[in-house]
Amino acid sequence: MIGNPIRRDQKRIIWIDGGNHAREWPAFHTAAFFINKVLILLKNASLSFLIIGSTTINNDNNKY
Repeated sequence: MIGNPIRRDQKRIIWIDGGNHAREWPAFHTAAFFINKVLILLKNASLSFLIIGSTTINNDNNKY
């Protein structure tokens, strides 16, 4: 296992990052597609989800 060990009383998290660079604009769509599929597949599971979205910031001043 890479990272800090997880105790049983801790909530597990998954970080999905997409669209963080001006020339990687399809990454946002891939992340949104993946989140949508996970929510559809697990809609009947007794799990809690917290989804936080953010906008893509154009760090490079790229015009694409």
